Parts: sequence; structure tokens; C-alpha cells
Amino acid sequence: TPQAGSGTGRHPVMITQPLLSPISSRRTVAQLLFETYSVPSFCSGVDALFALYYDYNRQLFRHLPSTNSSTRSFPNHACLVVSSGGPCTHVMPVLPNKAAATESASGPLRRTSQNTQNTQNTQSPSPTVLDVSNCMRINVGGNHSTEILGRVLALKYPMHRNIFVPEFVDSIKEEHCYVAPDDYVLELRRYK
Repeated sequence: TPQAGSGTGRHPVMITQPLLSPISSRRTVAQLLFETYSVPSFCSGVDALFALYYDYNRQLFRHLPSTNSSTRSFPNHACLVVSSGGPCTHVMPVLPNKAAATESASGPLRRTSQNTQNTQNTQSPSPTVLDVSNCMRINVGGNHSTEILGRVLALKYPMHRNIFVPEFVDSIKEEHCYVAPDDYVLELRRYK
């Protein structure tokens, strides 16, 4: 990593951020990267939307040996992105863009360059747009499921209560738990 003030930041930087993070924090990060580390540019965006972009293009262009990045795009149909993290889950509707003028400043991908120091689109208006007004934050995430699993294990095995520390329960959850892929009721019947 470059040292502060060394001016060795020759590579662009990509930073993921939570949905609807304050612009002031993005400005602080931009100032730090440009002034302290001398990066030429940086891109910030929501990690789940980066994953949507990657997955859509991987499926779309998987039969081609190599693709030009200018041919890649967001899907042109409505989709729902669910991003579950440790403390919370975000639900983000991505809708077809009826008119390019309706794209707001909260679009999925933004790039800031050292020269302009303001937010702008990385490409022409996308065929889809993040519907910011209908995005939701649900205060249930992976940390909560780990806590509940730890409580259930401690109740079922009270003689081993001391071994169910969060790190151990988290490893059990990651190894043996999954989200029901199709039908939750069918999954419940399978284990009764």
C-alpha cells in the first residue's frame, strides 16, 4: 500500500459502500484518496449492484471467448436485488429506465475523478435505474441468525453452553445452514 504523501497511487481505486450512504462520507474518502494517496480516479458503488452487473454480463456473454467492456450493460428488465450483510439486509428494486432524464443522482455506478471532484455517470444512461424511493433496509442480517442459532444450540445442549461462542456458532452456520432455494414449506416437510 502506498504511504501517506509518497505520491505512489498510480492505479484507480474501486470502493463499495452501503446503500444510500451519505455524500459527505464519499467526499471525505475522495479527498483522502486524491490528496493523501494521489490516486488518478476512484469509483464508488453499492456492492450488490456491482454483483448484479457482473452476474448479468457473465450470463449474457458466457458463450463468447472475450468481450469488449463497452458492450456490457445492466439488464434491461426489472429485477430485485437482495443484499444480506451482517447487521442488516437491503432490498433494492432495479427498474427499466423509461426515459434517460429520470435517472437520479443516486444511480448505481458513479465515478469521481481528481480533475472534476464531483459525481458523474461512468457511461451513458443505463437501460435500468435503481428505484431509490422503494429501497428498504431490514434490520435483520447474518449476525442475528448467528445469535439465534447460538441460543437454540445452548437450549438444546445446556451442558455445552460455554462452547457456543459467536465465532464457533458462525462457523457452524456457514458450514451447515443454507437458504431454502425454492419452496420453504417443502424444506420444512423434508426435515420433520
